[in-house]
Amino acid sequence: MNVAAINWDAVTAIGQAVGALGVIISLIYVGLQVRADARARRAQTTHDQAAAYTTLLMQTSTDPEVADLIARGSRDLGELTGDNELTRFSAIMAAHFRTFEDAFIQHRMGHLDDRVWVGFETPISFNLRNPGVRALWALSRGQSFFCKEFENFIDSRVAEGQGKPTSSLAASMQTTSNRAAQ
Repeated sequence: MNVAAINWDAVTAIGQAVGALGVIISLIYVGLQVRADARARRAQTTHDQAAAYTTLLMQTSTDPEVADLIARGSRDLGELTGDNELTRFSAIMAAHFRTFEDAFIQHRMGHLDDRVWVGFETPISFNLRNPGVRALWALSRGQSFFCKEFENFIDSRVAEGQGKPTSSLAASMQTTSNRAAQ
C-alpha cells in the first residue's frame, strides 16, 4: 500500500467519530449510574427513616412506664409529676419531632418518596391532636431546636385544626381509639 495514497483527513475524521462515540457511550453510562445511585439513596433514606421511627416506637411501646408517661403527658403536661417526668416526656417527644423533622427535610430534598412521607405526616398530625403535645410544641418552637421550615410545617398543622387527624387513616385510628375508650 502506498503511504502517500492514505487520506489522512479521512483517518482523522474516523478517529474523531470513534472518540465522539466513546464520549457519548461514557455519558450514557454515567447518567445510568447517577440514576441508579439516586434510587439507591432514596431507598436507603426510606429504610433509615423507617428504622429510626420503628426504634422510637419499640422503645416506648415495650416499657409500660414509658407508655404511661407518654399517655399522661400527651393528655396534659399538668399530669406529669415533677421535673423528672416533664424532662423525660420532653426528651421522648423531642426524639419524635427530630425524627419527623429529618423525614420532612429528606422529603423536601427529594430523597423520601411522597408515598412514604404520608406515613410520617399522618402520625405527626395524629400526635398534634393531643393537648400536651401541642403545649410542649408551643414551648419548644422558636428555640432553635428545629429548622424554621419544619416549625412552620408543624405550626400549619396545628393551625389547620388544632392537630386533628388529617387523613382517612388517622381518622380511622381516632374512631378506633374512641370505641376502645368507651
